[in-house]
Amino acid sequence: MKNREIIPGYKGIMELDLTNIPEEYKADIVRQHYKEIKEYKKEQQERPEHLRYENTIERIKKQHELENRILSKKLYGLSEK
Repeated sequence: MKNREIIPGYKGIMELDLTNIPEEYKADIVRQHYKEIKEYKKEQQERPEHLRYENTIERIKKQHELENRILSKKLYGLSEK
């Protein structure tokens, strides 16, 4: 299996997989990826606080994780009875 070359993403931007990209294009692609992350951060700062990624998507993800933990504890408690 080929080693995977992964460049991390940022919040609303996916990670970048360079595994099957020819070497001559990688530098430009990575530069573009970081440029998009920089633009994304700028755009998020310009949005009203209640519409930013961390106050919408991330908040909901945290809420779902909490609900799943609570549900797991309840189910575990029921299975012990």
